[in-house]
Amino acid sequence: MTIIRSGTGRTFAVLTLVAALGACGKRTDASSAATKGTKAAAVDTAVSPSADLGGARMHLEITGGAHAGNFDRTMDAGCTYGLSGPAAWHLSWGGGDPGDPNSLNNVVLDIPNLKTTENGATQFALQVFFGSNENMTAFAFNTIASAGGRSGKGTVTVNDRGSTAAVTFDATLSTGVRLQGTFDCTSVIRP
Repeated sequence: MTIIRSGTGRTFAVLTLVAALGACGKRTDASSAATKGTKAAAVDTAVSPSADLGGARMHLEITGGAHAGNFDRTMDAGCTYGLSGPAAWHLSWGGGDPGDPNSLNNVVLDIPNLKTTENGATQFALQVFFGSNENMTAFAFNTIASAGGRSGKGTVTVNDRGSTAAVTFDATLSTGVRLQGTFDCTSVIRP
């Protein structure tokens, strides 16, 4: 587990979303700012109502740690398939109150290749962010070998129904904090 208390983790998550937006041929003001190295204050606007990335409902359960609890969120954007690779999924939720260090503000789930498994488990990365800027806490989970190391263990499953999907994850960090949840994609953006 990695706990990040700066704008860096949020910037990574937003840059991941910006990459997905770029693959869609869409660009937000924040993507321009992120490319020029502007700090997180400008990057916080990356998820805009005009970014048509499909709709989703997200359920997250955190067991252990300072942010334990259940979180249910709905959004207009969030589910993409095949934009960064032929079997890649990118799911994200953004919102909350960035001024509140206890507010859930971002959840990002990346599956670079659904068809690639290691020891029977699909490799994936999951990031959960509370607060923003100097008041940020991030839980980072990663089983993607090519992403520079592993932290924790877990599973992810995708029930792909074509125009919709359900993605379920269960990740336990090295500290024992457990992140479980589902993205219920009411629409999926595909190339």
